[in-house]
Amino acid sequence: PTGITVVAQDERFREANRIHARKRMVKALVERERRIRLAKAAERSRERSRKAQRSWGATRELVEGKRKRAMVKAGRGKWRGEG
Repeated sequence: PTGITVVAQDERFREANRIHARKRMVKALVERERRIRLAKAAERSRERSRKAQRSWGATRELVEGKRKRAMVKAGRGKWRGEG
């Protein structure tokens, strides 16, 4: 049901190879569970970060940056000479 397959041909004897294969299978299953657990933890962390409200200072810096950018863009265009 997991879709994981392992092969062992380290020894001459079938039973020894089966033992090696089972050990590899256990390692593969443990690693798979660890990856799933880490992925879920990362998803929870991303969700918490996304939902977190910006601090007052961060909001102020964001707005100030937008104002500066607006001034730069407003300065573009045709030059208006003295008239």
